[in-house]
Amino acid sequence: MVTLRRSVLLAIGLLSAIFIVACGNQANAASYGNGASQASNVVLATPTMQKSGKGPENQIDTMGTGNGGMKADKQNGMQDNSQHKDQTKDQNYNKNNTAGNMQNDAGNMQNNAQQNGDAGNAQAQTNNGQPNGQPMLIRVVQINMDGTTQNVLATGDGKILYTRSSDPAPNSSCMGACAKTWPPLLSNGPLISSMPLPAKLTIHKTVNGSQVDYDGHPLYTYAGDTNMQQAKGQGLGNVWYVVPVMLQKQHW
Repeated sequence: MVTLRRSVLLAIGLLSAIFIVACGNQANAASYGNGASQASNVVLATPTMQKSGKGPENQIDTMGTGNGGMKADKQNGMQDNSQHKDQTKDQNYNKNNTAGNMQNDAGNMQNNAQQNGDAGNAQAQTNNGQPNGQPMLIRVVQINMDGTTQNVLATGDGKILYTRSSDPAPNSSCMGACAKTWPPLLSNGPLISSMPLPAKLTIHKTVNGSQVDYDGHPLYTYAGDTNMQQAKGQGLGNVWYVVPVMLQKQHW
């Protein structure tokens, strides 16, 4: 019995030892597997870290930063394009303004030239059509007055000339409305006559301008004389008279 009991205890001990050894091997195997897995993870992470020089988290951040940089570059490019368009618009606006100003200046110059031309035409008309600086012809014509023929002075186109007896010769007292009805004979050029005259033709500065005088008397035409060699102004107001060649000098 003692031998049998010892045999059973020995068998139980052997079985227990075998069981313990088996459990230890499984634990070592599991521990070895976990270690291998961790080593694998370390190996997998190591190339990435060696390639980028940063950890995975930093690598993700770097990629994010790269995308943000690309977006920022794109936005900056869009802003540059917008600024370029604005500058182009400003340049076109300035060009249009410059062109508009040049057109306005040309229009003003044309208006000034037209006004100057109108003024020159008006002056020429006042001077009985005589161009500035050109000689003015004074003609001697014959008209019938009170049944007698008289030689009187007229303009180159045949308009009868008058004197005003109330003028303080050689000055003129006819201006404004009077000068519209009785246009003064003005000249900016030399005077010539169609025949020799007994008195002198001169130019004297009056309130009307460079007015032609004959023997010291300012000369005028009459707006009421619509045809050549008419003398409708003779005796008007008892101060207006035609200018005979033999003009008697008046004394004031």
